[in-house]
Formats: sequence, structure tokens, C-alpha cells
Amino acid sequence: MMDMELKNKTAIVTGSTRGIGKAIAIELAKEGVNVLINGRNYEEVERTVNEIKLAFPDSFPQNATADIVDTQQREALFQKHPQIDILVNNMGIYEMMKYEDVDDEVWEKYIRTNVLAANGLSKFYLPKMIKIISAELSLLRVKKRLCLQDKCLNIV
Repeated sequence: MMDMELKNKTAIVTGSTRGIGKAIAIELAKEGVNVLINGRNYEEVERTVNEIKLAFPDSFPQNATADIVDTQQREALFQKHPQIDILVNNMGIYEMMKYEDVDDEVWEKYIRTNVLAANGLSKFYLPKMIKIISAELSLLRVKKRLCLQDKCLNIV
């Protein structure tokens, strides 16, 4: 197994109580990531948190129940978890319907859920994640300046 150097990072995976989102959350937990499990139903989220804890006793999954589409719930999530390292915008909805049956109300629901909610998360977390990456890169540059016996190698 390849070490992706993610141990002790924090990730939120939206829609992580089943399907692809759950699979992503499990893989991140395997890598030692502290995963915030997200979904709209508290019991489903808690069940997934417990499954991951049982499968990976060293992991630290947390319940991050919230309907990301709801602005107030999204803001509450930001207050509770203001800093993350990894954002996986996985949530989305789709209903099988004939195209002619998809009215403006359905389109608006899809756009609110599949685009605007994900954008809200990205707008909040991305600037903070970029600052962390910039700081880590600066630290890496400093570490690469190796000084050995009065000789400094400047490897940037």
C-alpha cells in the first residue's frame, strides 16, 4: 500500500453515508485521515462513523451531520469545523425522469444541491487550504537549504 502522507490530516466528505462518498471516506480513514462524515440524517452519519471506528480503531471519524444545501446548517458546520485539509464535494442528487418532465423547479433544486452547495463549501474552505499549502511550501523550501560542514546546498 502506498503511503499518501495524509496521516492526521482532516477531510470532509459530503454525502459520505453511502456509495462513492462512503468508499472515499473509508479509504481516507485507512490512510490515517480524520474524516468528517457528512449526510443529512444523524443516525446514518453516526452508523458510518461507528463502522469506520470499528474497521480502523486508530482512526478518528467525526459526525458532521448537516444539510449542506441549507445555508444555516452549512454555517453551523463551518463554526464547528473551521479548518480542514481535504474537501471532497461528493454530494449530489439526480432523479430518473423524462427530459420533458424536468421543469424549472427540478432544475433549480439540482443547481442548488449539485452546484451552489458545493460552491459554498469551496468558497469557505479553499482560501484557508491555500494558505496552509503556501506555508507548507515555504517551510519545504527552508528545509531544502541543507548546510553541511560550512557548505550550504541551496536546492529549491
